[in-house]
Amino acid sequence: MSSCSVKKNIQTTTTTDIQTNPYSANLLINDTALNTAHIGIGLYDADNNNYLYQYQSNKYFIPASNTKIMTCYAVMKYLGDSLEGLKYDVNSDSSINIQGTGDPTFLHPAFKDRSIYNFLSNQRIINYCENCSTWQFKPFGKGWTNDDYYENYMNERSAFPIYGNNRSVYSRLDSTVYYVNQSQTLKHIYAGSQGLRSTISYNINDTSSRELPFYLKLIIDTLGKNNFQTIDCSKSKLSKTIYSYPTDTALSYMMHNSDNFFAEQLLLMASNKHLGVMNDVKMFDTLLATDFKDFPQKPKWADACGLSRYNLFTPEDIVYVLGKVRNEFKQNRIKVIFPAGNQGTLKGYYTNYSDNIHAKTGSMSGVFCISGYLTTKQNKHITFSVMVNNHQAKGESLRRKIEAYLNKVIEEN
Repeated sequence: MSSCSVKKNIQTTTTTDIQTNPYSANLLINDTALNTAHIGIGLYDADNNNYLYQYQSNKYFIPASNTKIMTCYAVMKYLGDSLEGLKYDVNSDSSINIQGTGDPTFLHPAFKDRSIYNFLSNQRIINYCENCSTWQFKPFGKGWTNDDYYENYMNERSAFPIYGNNRSVYSRLDSTVYYVNQSQTLKHIYAGSQGLRSTISYNINDTSSRELPFYLKLIIDTLGKNNFQTIDCSKSKLSKTIYSYPTDTALSYMMHNSDNFFAEQLLLMASNKHLGVMNDVKMFDTLLATDFKDFPQKPKWADACGLSRYNLFTPEDIVYVLGKVRNEFKQNRIKVIFPAGNQGTLKGYYTNYSDNIHAKTGSMSGVFCISGYLTTKQNKHITFSVMVNNHQAKGESLRRKIEAYLNKVIEEN
């Protein structure tokens, strides 16, 4: 008679000795607030091309806004050095045909240049090209939740964004009617919303019976023009371009503010530049088959910004992309785009190490991630990813625990 038993082989770290490894995250992993959470960590020596520390780094996690790191790479590589703000052609009668490019900076409150607005204001007749065959996307991303609909971090995607597809709404005594300005009446809008949605009814003194998309009505109202009409240009391609902002300026805004709308729009713009169509799904598939074909673990990529819980990446995947960014682009671009300590979403954190960390955070309910670049006191260059899922810790407390761990890595290595 003989018997056999199942041998348990639970791998907690791929380092040789979790107690003596100077990069050990043992205190973080065993913290009582996190011992029921899922944690993945990868610290990679960018100078010698080897892992210094790994803990469940090949496991899948919801990355939240760490997804923007993959989007950032795609935009840095394929969008060019400046954003195409407007496509247009001039007709024989001096009217112009215009087409949206997806540029999120047009009349955005954080971007003060008004060159495109001034150009449009000076035109006698404007024909807006709609039904463009290159616009192959839906207003919302895959897996975006209904209860985020009214939040100002989940704006609709569009071919011609205006005001970041967000407007400040002011209420009058009548609590059922809200006003953007004197010529626009918005009805049945959720009182706590700052978002502008296509389902809202308008009264902009438009005597025509034909309904226009909300963003076109806003453009018409903003320009104060009555000589604005739409035309079908599904088969035409406009030849002239007006550029708006440097791409890195938009990327820096996206990464420092973790702006979901900018991530989605810039990805669509990169898709249009690289593939000839604004198609986020096709762009994801193309990147996974080409630039990202060597992902350590094949991810599930659902959107550009990280709002979707369908996204699944491993710490090794994110370290891999960060490595590509470091190897393919100049260091000064990375330092401009990625927040340093006490900047952007790192404001109030890593205050004594502003020159030692450049990183992107990502958070949603039960999720916190931070990934980026460390330079230690001994001038070692580390690419890292720390991903925590299914936690019930307080957000501030969790961020401080991870901050303490990364500060220790910087200080003691």
